Formats: sequence, C-alpha cells, structure tokens
Amino acid sequence: MKEKIFKLRNKDKVARRVKIIQPDSRLFQVIPALSNQSLGQSQISNQKQTETEKKYIGNKIAPGMEASFIIKFSPEAKIDYHYDLIVVTEREEFIIPIYAIGKRAMIEFPDILDFGQCPVKYLTEKPIIIRNVGEKATKWSLTLPSEFEVDKKEGVLEYEKNEQIVLKFFPKETQLYKNKGILEYDNLKAFFSLKADVQNHLVYFSTNSISLEESYIGLRSQGTVKIFNKSPVKIDFEWRTFQSENEEMEKKGRLRLQLEEEEAEEKMLLKEIVNNEKIQDEEMEFMDNEGDSEDDQEDEKTIIEKIQKKANLMLTRKYKDIHKAIDDDLLLFQDDIFSIQPISGSIWPNSEITITVTFSPQGQHSYRTFAYCNISCKQQRLELELQGDGIGPKAELNQNEINLGDPYVNEEVNLIINIENKGDIDCKFDLLPNERHFGKMFKFFPENGLLKVSEKKDIKITFCSSKPGEFKETFKWRLHGSNDFLQVLFIGHIRAPQFEFDKEYIDFGKVSFNFPQEQRLKLTNKSTVPFDYVLRIPGENGHEKEFTIEKSQGNIKSGETIENVIVFIPKYTKSYDMVLTIDIKGVAQDMKCLSIKAESEVPQVEIIPQDKLDFGEIFLKHSDVKEVQLINNSLLKAKFEVQEQKKESMIIAKYEAFPPSGIIQPGKETTIKIKLTTNTLGDISLPLGIIIIGSNNNLPYFINIAASSIGPKVEAQNSIKEIDLDQQMFYKTIFRKLQQLINLQFKLTLELYKEQKDGTDIDIVLKAKGIGKTIFCDMDLSLLDFQTVYTFKKHIIEVFIQNKGRKQQKLTWVRRAEKKKAVEDNLKKSSLIDNNNQTAEETVFSIVPDNVVLPAKHGIIFQFRGYSTKSGLIPEQFVLNTIVGNERKSYEVYSTTIQGDFIKPSLKFSEKRTSSQRYY
Repeated sequence: MKEKIFKLRNKDKVARRVKIIQPDSRLFQVIPALSNQSLGQSQISNQKQTETEKKYIGNKIAPGMEASFIIKFSPEAKIDYHYDLIVVTEREEFIIPIYAIGKRAMIEFPDILDFGQCPVKYLTEKPIIIRNVGEKATKWSLTLPSEFEVDKKEGVLEYEKNEQIVLKFFPKETQLYKNKGILEYDNLKAFFSLKADVQNHLVYFSTNSISLEESYIGLRSQGTVKIFNKSPVKIDFEWRTFQSENEEMEKKGRLRLQLEEEEAEEKMLLKEIVNNEKIQDEEMEFMDNEGDSEDDQEDEKTIIEKIQKKANLMLTRKYKDIHKAIDDDLLLFQDDIFSIQPISGSIWPNSEITITVTFSPQGQHSYRTFAYCNISCKQQRLELELQGDGIGPKAELNQNEINLGDPYVNEEVNLIINIENKGDIDCKFDLLPNERHFGKMFKFFPENGLLKVSEKKDIKITFCSSKPGEFKETFKWRLHGSNDFLQVLFIGHIRAPQFEFDKEYIDFGKVSFNFPQEQRLKLTNKSTVPFDYVLRIPGENGHEKEFTIEKSQGNIKSGETIENVIVFIPKYTKSYDMVLTIDIKGVAQDMKCLSIKAESEVPQVEIIPQDKLDFGEIFLKHSDVKEVQLINNSLLKAKFEVQEQKKESMIIAKYEAFPPSGIIQPGKETTIKIKLTTNTLGDISLPLGIIIIGSNNNLPYFINIAASSIGPKVEAQNSIKEIDLDQQMFYKTIFRKLQQLINLQFKLTLELYKEQKDGTDIDIVLKAKGIGKTIFCDMDLSLLDFQTVYTFKKHIIEVFIQNKGRKQQKLTWVRRAEKKKAVEDNLKKSSLIDNNNQTAEETVFSIVPDNVVLPAKHGIIFQFRGYSTKSGLIPEQFVLNTIVGNERKSYEVYSTTIQGDFIKPSLKFSEKRTSSQRYY
C-alpha cells in the first residue's frame, strides 16, 4: 500500500465547504489527514456519522486555511493505473487525476552526437546503437532537424534488446551546426544534441578560364580542363547552366507560371468549343421533328458533358506531366556554341579527371560564356569561363575602286570584276541593295553565289544613268557567317547629251495680227547616245497658243539633225520677247534656251461707205446687190469677216455677203458684194457688221442697210363673199386653210382668210356649228376584258379619254342595271362556285373617278378596277354620259361592258410529311 497527501487551500474571502467524493474503486481510498482531524475535533466528536458522511469526506474551510487528505493506493499488479478524483464545493466541481505507474521502459541513447568535421554537400553517416534497459518493450521514434536523416525513424524495441540505426547528415552550407534531436518512447521525450563542423574540401580546376583556338564556321576546336580532388572522400560533379540553386528555382518558377497561363487559355478555349457545340445542337434540335423524346435530348447533353470532362482530364494529365518534367530537370549545361564532356561524373579521393570542351562557332564572333560545376564538398559552384573566336569565310575582290570616266546619259557601261575565296571553308556571298539614286543604275550578275575553297568567279556589272552628275557609289557584299564585308567604290561623272541649234535666236520681225508666220530651226545631236527631247515655250497658255512647233518632241539619234518648223500666229498687238527651251527626258529641263522676238501690229483698213448702204426701193421677195469697199493702207496683211445676220431680222429682210471673209493684201483693196432680199413691205433698216481682225478690239464696224420694200396692190370688190366648200376654186391669189376634222360628222373649214401675195391680206369671216361628240379615246371601249384573274385581289385597267372640243364637258359613268337571272346564269357556267354568302347584287367592278369636269383640249385617265370574292365569269355594263358646257341635257358617249373570269388559287404540297435523321 502506498499513501499520498494532497492539500486544498481556500483562497476566497469566505468559508467554503469542500467535499471529496469517495472513489468507487477498491484500489483507492481518501481519508482526512491527522492535522485536519484535530482542528475540528470539538465540533464533530458529538455528531453521529451517517451514511452520507461515509461517502463524502470534507468540511468547511476558513478563508486562507487549507485541508489535507491522504490518498491510499493498494495496487493488485505492477501495471499503470489511472483514476479521476472528484472534489465538490458549493459553486464548482474539480477533477483531480491520479496516476500510478507500473513497469517502465528505459532506452539508452547518446546525449551528444558529434559528426566532427564534415564536407559540405556530402552525405556523412554515423551509426549508433540504442538499447532498452527498462522493464518492458516500447515503441520509439526520432525527430531530427532538416539537415539530418536516419535510416529508421521509428520502431519497437523489446526490453533488454538493442538495435543499430544510421544517422545521415547532408549539409548545404559551411558552418558549425548545433541542434537538438528528440527521442520519444513510452510517452516520454528525451532530447539529445547534434553537432557538426561543415567545411569545404580541397577541390579545384586546373584553370578557371579556357580560351579555345580559333575555328572556322562549321568546324570545331577543343580544349581541356582538369578537376582535382584532394579531399579524403569520393566526390560527384555536374555541369550546370546557372550559378546557384536559387537561380534554377527562379527559372523553373517562370516556366511553371507560363505553363499555368497556357493551361488556363486551353481550358477556356475548350470550354468555348463545347459551348458552341451545344448551341449548334440546340439549333439542330429545334429543326428536328417535334416527335423527338426528351430522353434523347438528355442523352445527347450527357454525352457532351462526358466529352468535355474527358477532354479536361486529358488536358490536366498533359500539363501534369510537363510540370513533372520541369521539376525533374537538372538544368545541366546546354549551349549552341560550347559543349562539355563528360557532363557529370565522380572523382575518387586524391584523383583527377579531364574535362573536354568543344567549340563550334556559328559566325564570325567572339564567344564567351560561363559553365558552373556543382561539386560535392564545395559549397559554391566552381565557375569556368569559356572563350573562343569564330572565323568566318574569307574572300577578296580584285578591285576595290573603279573609275567609270565620263559617260553620257543613257550610255551603257559594262565591266567585269573577280571575287575569290581566300579561306578554308566554302563562302556564300550576297550583294546588299543600294537604294541611292545612282546606286539603282547599277546591275550585277550574279548578285549572290557560293564559292568553293580557292574558287574564283566573275561578276558582270552594267551601268546606265538617266540623269547627269557626279557620283560615288559603294557596293557591299555580305559573306554569310562573317562580320566583314567586301566592298567596291564606283566613281564617275555623267554628262548630259550634247546638241546644238543652227540659230542663236529666232526673230519673226513685224507680223500682222492673227496671220501665221513660220521660222525653221535645226537641232543636231552631237553626243554618242540618242535622247528624247521636248521643245516648248514657257508661258504659253494652253487655250490660246500662239506658237506651234511641228516636231515638239521625239527621239534624236546620235549625229542626227532634225528640222523643226515654228508657226507663230499673234493674237495680241504687242512686242513679243519669249524663249524656246529644250528639255531632255529623264535628264533635266531647260537644257538650253533660244530667245524669240516679234512685233505684232494691226493694219489700217478704210471702209467705204462708212455709215449707210442705201438700196432704194426693192420689190418684195426680190433681190438687189450693192458693194462695200475695203482699202488696206498699211504694209501688213489684213483679214476681215462679215458678221452673220441675226435670225430675228430675217423676217424683215435677208442679206448675204460675197465673200463673207478674206485677206486684204498690203496697199490693196477688196470689194464685198451685199445681196439684199426683202420679206416684208415698208421701210427696212438692218445693221451690217464688218470685223477687221485685231482692230477695234475685234468689235465690228457697223454700216446701216436702208431699203424700201414694195409690192402689188389688190382691192376686194365685196367685203363678204359666199364660198362653196364642195367646189375647188383656183385663184391667182393664194388661200391658206386651217381645217380641223374632229369627227366624221364634221365636214367644214373653221377659219379661212385670204392672203394676197406681195400685197395686203383680206380677212373672210366664216361661221359654222357642228353636231356630234368631241370625246375621243384611242381604245375600243365596247368591251374591257380582265381575262383570267385571281379572286380576293385588286386588278386595274387604265384608259385615257380626251376632250377635243372647245367647251368643257362633265363626264359621268353610270352602271347599267342587269337582271338577276343573267347573273345567276353566268354563275352556273363557272366550274367553281363560291361558298360565300355574297349576294348577286354585290358589284365587282368600279370606275375611278366616276364623274369629272374635263376642260377643253384636256384628257384624263380613268381606272377600271375589279375585285371579287367569288369565282366565275362576271360581266357588268357601264355608260359614259356627257354634258357639254352649260347645257342641261346629257348625251351618251360610250357603252362599255366590263368582264373578268375570276378563279381561286390552288396550292398543294408534293409530300404530306418530311423526316430527317442525325447520326453521330
């Protein structure tokens, strides 16, 4: 039996009653301590113990006082025991756990594990033995820092047994490691110390920089470097691209981020494709027959969802594999120019290994890069600098500067240069374009090519310039794989074509206004090339050109002479001082200028008579001739024109001039004959305009033509004459009749007047009254047939009717009533009888407008409209009545029958049902 005392202190300011519930286990018993019993002896000696007092032990405890209790424990076996003792006050309840420990396990483990001096980035192992020196088997486990590992982290160890475990230490930094490890067993924790001194071992390169020999493009050169291992352990090495592990993790992080973006884009695209398929399927379902079941539609949606889910799974699997490949990638050294062999390996203690570096240049450049060797026993990666110079192809031109001399414009120059391969590899060359003005004039053949080793090729060069001037043009050839360029400089001076005129200037002298003058000019080509020329006179107005050059432009060959005729027609009275310029196309303008001089004057011409040309009396419709004299008093030619007579004045009289125009030689005179013919009686006065070209601002000089027109005199014996219209009469006088036949019922002349030839007119008044209709239509209105037309549709026929009378007329269309029996007979003849309840009295045809007042000499369009709701041949009759002027009585003009065969449209489908199927 074992005993244990525990105490309860009242920390409150008032007394508290404390009771301990007696344990219900026979192994534990709680009794008050002796000190507590003596304190309350006077109070409880006289009280009788009850059953309740046996179960609950305790009493009131004064403030600040304590009560002691004894817990008796009587174990039955050497095992662990546990019990919760309950303590109750007025306000709360406490649980006091009671533990009793039986057999105990005990593991023997070192308090300090010292690895000593360890190489960095090298796995150091330390074996230890653990023993169970306790009384029972136990389960154990080890918790170690991140740099440490153990081959077995947990296990079960029987009592009086031992077990060997191996601790592994892989440090990544050179430092003094001090840390704690935890051994847990049998609900206990034991701490032990871990120590290690991590150091770099002696591992180094034979050189930190390799300069490889120069190598041609396409060839390679090699160099070596040695790695020495002076450490006591075997080391592993790998050639990496990045200097540290952190840079490698950043690179992989960027790749992962890029993959996540691509994966999100593909998922979004896949979702859009599936949504589009759903929309198309919904449209197809809408077009399908209505008999499709809802189950089929649900099955189709389920299939689409499964396809989408499968595609998403495949996409996730694809990117999962890519992520795994990124994580597993060691990022070993990779370069297009340099390569290292072996890329990884091991070196035994106190040994060395030779590394081969290969240099393969791709261009004529200086290459430089770094490779980093990740070596165990060295914290930092060893850096190796790689350098090499690439040698490109080598070629030479036989000439670097060429003088082309002084060729003419458009003269072709041909020459040949050589290009030779001076290197040990093939050389591919290309001519670089020259976009300068003269650079575009050069042509090379070939512009590119391939030269074998020691091969030589000819390059043909053609040069032809269209503009003069000095030039210096440099052309370059690019050698593929080389930074050097082959270049040649062309220099020269392009001369303009040489030519000359046979005159230094052109002098027309004094010329007459508006008379053509000619001068001849010869152009000779003195150069060795032909050229295109343009002769022009600056300042010439395009609408009023005074100078005309016969051969103003063309091509002139070498040594050729061309004669040009220059025609000058002055249109102004002034002194001319102009220039003739020659342009050479493609070369320049105004290559040479010749001065042109001339003085234009208007000759003085005298007109006789100056004011009036009197013809005297002229018999009507007869002609008379008079003369006008034009005298040129100057030394220049003069030109005249007789102005045309205005058409309005020809009603009175007509004159003609012979000649109407002409030229008056210097000091000469010209006669113009004027022929006058009168058309009316009485005094005649007409203006005659004569224009002297260039004089009076080209305004005419007017001469007044005066004449008196006379004719025969005839007198009528009676003022009124009776004329028999049925007889033909012949008179020496001329009668003019205006006859209008409106209808066959009219046969009379409405107006007649007598015209006396070459005399005074005599009027004869005629009056008559006609009978009959003056309403006219060019169509036959007895029957208007709409022919075969559809029911329930408007049909229109338009008719134009004219009023050819002299009075207005009121036109009215009236429907003529038909018997009901006639309508029913027509309905029986039709093959189709309308089932509508339309009565026979309902009208089918109408006329718009049905009445109108039509003025004289006017017309109107009437619309005959037909609309029927029943089928069959339907006729209706209408009458057109007219009331002429202010008369009250109406007259029938036309009686019209309107009919139409109305039918119903019939439509029929070729198939009563259509069906379609869709397959997947």
